[in-house]
Amino acid sequence: MLHCFFLFVEIVCQTPYGPPNRYLTGPFPTSITTDDFNNDGKLDLAVDNTISLLFSRGDGTFNSQATYPVGSLPISITAGDFNGDSKLDLAVVNYDDNNIGMLLGNGDGTFQNQQTYSAGVHPISITAGDFNSDSKLDLAVVNYHTVKKKRRIINPCP
Repeated sequence: MLHCFFLFVEIVCQTPYGPPNRYLTGPFPTSITTDDFNNDGKLDLAVDNTISLLFSRGDGTFNSQATYPVGSLPISITAGDFNGDSKLDLAVVNYDDNNIGMLLGNGDGTFQNQQTYSAGVHPISITAGDFNSDSKLDLAVVNYHTVKKKRRIINPCP
Protein backbone atom coordinates (compact mmCIF):
# COMPACT_ATOMS: atom_id res chain seq x y z
CA MET A 1 0.00 0.00 0.00
CA LEU A 2 1.29 3.45 -0.94
CA HIS A 3 0.38 6.47 1.19
CA CYS A 4 0.74 9.99 -0.23
CA PHE A 5 0.14 13.35 1.40
CA PHE A 6 0.91 16.99 0.54
CA LEU A 7 3.40 19.37 2.12
CA PHE A 8 2.95 22.74 0.39
CA VAL A 9 5.07 22.18 -2.75
CA GLU A 10 5.87 18.51 -2.54
CA ILE A 11 4.24 15.12 -2.43
CA VAL A 12 5.44 12.63 0.15
CA CYS A 13 4.85 8.98 -0.75
CA GLN A 14 5.55 6.16 1.64
CA THR A 15 5.05 2.42 1.44
CA PRO A 16 4.20 0.73 4.76
CA TYR A 17 7.77 -0.50 5.33
CA GLY A 18 9.98 1.97 3.52
CA PRO A 19 11.26 5.49 4.04
CA PRO A 20 9.21 8.37 2.62
CA ASN A 21 9.96 9.58 -0.89
CA ARG A 22 9.54 13.28 -1.62
CA TYR A 23 8.60 14.74 -5.01
CA LEU A 24 8.49 18.44 -5.75
CA THR A 25 5.40 19.72 -7.51
CA GLY A 26 4.13 23.20 -8.31
CA PRO A 27 2.86 25.58 -5.64
CA PHE A 28 0.10 24.65 -3.19
CA PRO A 29 -1.15 21.26 -4.37
CA THR A 30 -4.59 20.45 -2.95
CA SER A 31 -5.86 17.43 -4.87
CA ILE A 32 -4.44 14.27 -6.40
CA THR A 33 -5.71 11.45 -8.61
CA THR A 34 -4.19 8.18 -9.73
CA ASP A 35 -4.44 6.15 -12.93
CA ASP A 36 -2.17 4.63 -15.56
CA PHE A 37 -1.72 7.74 -17.70
CA ASN A 38 1.10 6.37 -19.90
CA ASN A 39 -0.31 2.83 -20.36
CA ASP A 40 2.65 0.99 -18.84
CA GLY A 41 0.55 -0.97 -16.32
CA LYS A 42 1.68 1.14 -13.31
CA LEU A 43 -0.36 3.66 -11.33
CA ASP A 44 0.78 7.23 -11.90
CA LEU A 45 -0.06 10.43 -10.00
CA ALA A 46 -1.62 13.65 -11.27
CA VAL A 47 -1.59 16.69 -8.95
CA ASP A 48 -3.73 19.79 -9.41
CA ASN A 49 -1.32 22.71 -9.13
CA THR A 50 -0.07 23.36 -12.66
CA ILE A 51 -0.98 19.77 -13.44
CA SER A 52 2.01 17.80 -12.31
CA LEU A 53 2.26 14.22 -13.55
CA LEU A 54 4.52 11.74 -11.78
CA PHE A 55 5.01 8.45 -13.63
CA SER A 56 5.45 5.37 -11.49
CA ARG A 57 8.50 3.13 -11.66
CA GLY A 58 6.42 0.34 -10.13
CA ASP A 59 8.46 0.13 -6.93
CA GLY A 60 6.85 2.94 -4.92
CA THR A 61 9.01 5.62 -6.55
CA PHE A 62 8.27 7.99 -9.41
CA ASN A 63 10.17 9.56 -12.30
CA SER A 64 10.58 13.32 -12.64
CA GLN A 65 7.38 15.25 -13.11
CA ALA A 66 5.89 16.50 -16.34
CA THR A 67 3.82 19.70 -16.02
CA TYR A 68 0.95 21.25 -17.96
CA PRO A 69 -0.29 24.80 -17.44
CA VAL A 70 -3.91 25.30 -16.48
CA GLY A 71 -5.99 28.20 -15.16
CA SER A 72 -5.77 30.24 -11.99
CA LEU A 73 -5.84 28.41 -8.65
CA PRO A 74 -6.55 24.82 -9.71
CA ILE A 75 -7.87 23.03 -6.61
CA SER A 76 -9.45 19.73 -7.64
CA ILE A 77 -8.65 17.10 -10.27
CA THR A 78 -10.20 13.96 -11.70
CA ALA A 79 -9.35 11.54 -14.50
CA GLY A 80 -11.42 9.62 -17.01
CA ASP A 81 -12.04 9.08 -20.70
CA PHE A 82 -14.20 12.15 -21.26
CA ASN A 83 -14.26 12.15 -25.07
CA GLY A 84 -14.70 8.42 -25.71
CA ASP A 85 -11.36 7.78 -27.47
CA SER A 86 -10.19 5.15 -24.92
CA LYS A 87 -7.42 7.48 -23.68
CA LEU A 88 -7.34 8.95 -20.17
CA ASP A 89 -8.08 12.66 -19.90
CA LEU A 90 -7.82 15.06 -16.96
CA ALA A 91 -10.34 17.61 -15.70
CA VAL A 92 -9.28 20.27 -13.22
CA VAL A 93 -11.27 22.95 -11.40
CA ASN A 94 -9.77 26.44 -11.90
CA TYR A 95 -11.23 28.28 -8.89
CA ASP A 96 -10.29 31.88 -9.78
CA ASP A 97 -11.25 31.46 -13.46
CA ASN A 98 -14.66 29.92 -12.62
CA ASN A 99 -14.11 27.10 -15.08
CA ILE A 100 -13.02 23.55 -15.65
CA GLY A 101 -9.83 22.88 -17.59
CA MET A 102 -10.05 19.72 -19.69
CA LEU A 103 -6.76 18.18 -20.85
CA LEU A 104 -7.37 15.48 -23.44
CA GLY A 105 -4.91 12.61 -23.21
CA ASN A 106 -2.81 11.31 -26.09
CA GLY A 107 -2.61 7.82 -24.55
CA ASP A 108 1.14 7.97 -23.92
CA GLY A 109 1.26 10.10 -20.77
CA THR A 110 1.12 13.40 -22.64
CA PHE A 111 -1.85 15.74 -22.81
CA GLN A 112 -3.15 18.44 -25.13
CA ASN A 113 -3.51 22.05 -23.99
CA GLN A 114 -6.49 22.66 -21.76
CA GLN A 115 -9.91 23.49 -23.14
CA THR A 116 -12.08 25.39 -20.69
CA TYR A 117 -15.75 25.09 -19.78
CA SER A 118 -17.76 27.41 -17.56
CA ALA A 119 -18.39 25.98 -14.09
CA GLY A 120 -20.24 28.69 -12.17
CA VAL A 121 -18.85 30.90 -9.41
CA HIS A 122 -15.81 29.55 -7.57
CA PRO A 123 -15.87 25.81 -8.30
CA ILE A 124 -14.03 23.88 -5.59
CA SER A 125 -14.43 20.19 -6.32
CA ILE A 126 -14.98 17.88 -9.28
CA THR A 127 -15.80 14.22 -9.83
CA ALA A 128 -16.66 12.06 -12.82
CA GLY A 129 -19.36 9.45 -13.35
CA ASP A 130 -22.08 8.39 -15.76
CA PHE A 131 -24.84 10.33 -14.01
CA ASN A 132 -27.43 10.10 -16.80
CA SER A 133 -26.84 6.44 -17.79
CA ASP A 134 -25.84 7.17 -21.39
CA SER A 135 -22.53 5.22 -21.12
CA LYS A 136 -20.51 8.47 -21.30
CA LEU A 137 -18.62 10.05 -18.40
CA ASP A 138 -20.11 13.25 -17.02
CA LEU A 139 -18.64 15.76 -14.59
CA ALA A 140 -20.16 17.06 -11.37
CA VAL A 141 -18.80 20.27 -9.83
CA VAL A 142 -19.34 21.83 -6.41
CA ASN A 143 -19.33 25.64 -6.32
CA TYR A 144 -18.37 27.56 -3.19
CA HIS A 145 -20.16 30.92 -3.51
CA THR A 146 -23.56 30.07 -4.96
CA VAL A 147 -26.96 29.31 -3.55
CA LYS A 148 -27.06 26.18 -5.69
CA LYS A 149 -24.04 24.29 -4.32
CA LYS A 150 -23.61 21.74 -7.08
CA ARG A 151 -23.64 21.85 -10.83
CA ARG A 152 -23.68 18.95 -13.23
CA ILE A 153 -21.96 19.21 -16.59
CA ILE A 154 -23.12 16.48 -18.91
CA ASN A 155 -20.60 15.19 -21.45
CA PRO A 156 -18.39 18.31 -21.81
CA CYS A 157 -16.49 16.82 -24.74
CA PRO A 158 -18.19 15.95 -28.04
